[in-house]
Amino acid sequence: MSNIALQIERTTAGSVVDGANVIFETVVYSSGNISYNDITGIITFNEPGRYFLNWWVATQSIASACGVVFSLSSSQGDFLDGNSPSKLGVVPGVGIIDVVASPVTLSLVNASDALVYYSAIVPVTATLVIIEDDIPEIGPTGATGATGATGAGGGATGDTGPTGATGATGVTGDTGSTGATGAIGDTGPTGAPGGATGNTGSTGETGSTGPTGATGSTGPTGPTGATGATGPTGATGETGATGATGTFEPNPFAVYVQAGAVGGNGTQASPFGTIQQGVAAVSPTGTVHILGGTYPVTSTITINKAGVTLKGYPSTVIQLQAAVILFLVTGSGITIDGLTITSDNPYAVEFIQLAGTNHKLVNNVIFGPPQAGPSTGWVVNRGFLTQGNVVNLIAQNNILYSLRQPAYFNPNSTGHIVNNVVYNSRGFVVDQAIFVFSGNSWGSPENAVDIALLVGTITGPPYDPLTDLSANNSDASISDQR
Repeated sequence: MSNIALQIERTTAGSVVDGANVIFETVVYSSGNISYNDITGIITFNEPGRYFLNWWVATQSIASACGVVFSLSSSQGDFLDGNSPSKLGVVPGVGIIDVVASPVTLSLVNASDALVYYSAIVPVTATLVIIEDDIPEIGPTGATGATGATGAGGGATGDTGPTGATGATGVTGDTGSTGATGAIGDTGPTGAPGGATGNTGSTGETGSTGPTGATGSTGPTGPTGATGATGPTGATGETGATGATGTFEPNPFAVYVQAGAVGGNGTQASPFGTIQQGVAAVSPTGTVHILGGTYPVTSTITINKAGVTLKGYPSTVIQLQAAVILFLVTGSGITIDGLTITSDNPYAVEFIQLAGTNHKLVNNVIFGPPQAGPSTGWVVNRGFLTQGNVVNLIAQNNILYSLRQPAYFNPNSTGHIVNNVVYNSRGFVVDQAIFVFSGNSWGSPENAVDIALLVGTITGPPYDPLTDLSANNSDASISDQR
């Protein structure tokens, strides 16, 4: 048994914003191949297995009429909710996850629609316990040991065993040859006259049929009778009443959103009015069509349904109006396509934060409001950011500008950054992540640096030689801090 277990606690009050991780400051118990980062609130399972999870959070208040929701979110797409209708009390949760291929990350996320305040009157405000459900297996049977030595001679002879069963009868031998035929005896006497008459002989063949006589000529056809008169046409009956017009039922795989719409049901004819409504209504692998218009956003929109696409149009503009993450993307296979994203002020947050696997950011325009002075003093606003251990992110054909950084890639993230245009920023920042940069270009005003490789980032491909990296990305300027 691998004996993997972890217990962590939070002992302080404070608050947690919508979409952020619960931070546990204390590790009460830790055993086996599992780790916890008390800065980010992320747990890492370093060994496959089945794990049982039990947690609770003591809450004091929330600015929402819908209660409190916390969820365990993993990098392999698990999203286990625990909720409570009460704003003052305890929100509990339990669950089981199967870690199929390690490493897998996990965090407890505020999945409510508003900021949550922890209780200020209890010594422990949150606890999370993880125990591996380790099922022992019976190993294969070992090889048979060598036969022991034969004992010393001279022992008494054992009793005679019982007589065995009689064997099967043998095969019958060949039959001997037939003896010679004896002599023929004398013929018996002839019978008396008057015996029975013999059988009648067979009938002779029938003679051939004579030829058929000639057919006589056909008689003349009689005259055709006169056609009768057509009767009058009957009167036309009354037209029936027109039936009721049918309605279009909402399709959960094609949901529509239109800025300012009221009372819609998500169809193209009657769209929802907010992106949040569209994300809540769409089914996994479905598409939320965000029609043209300006969408003001003041709280984080969490997207955690596998395979969902947010599809924008040429006049679709998303405007962030608060210092919160605009889109928190978790789970797997989510695509954000064709959106124009900006904010009314420079906020020290990223527009898009990603966790999980196989996400795509394609054909988007992301930019911040102008900031005065040199970029070294700008508010740290970013186009997008990966959490640790994001796998196979693709960012392609996007335009990013007037940002402190177009993107920040945290440790152990992987993916491809292809054919993007970036200008008036301090460039992509690679922090111990592995991304292939190809075909990217740089506009004006120039970036302070196009690509920055921080301390701890790997040497060798895909970054070295640096001359190739620069040449493959429109003569990029590279800050190598490794």
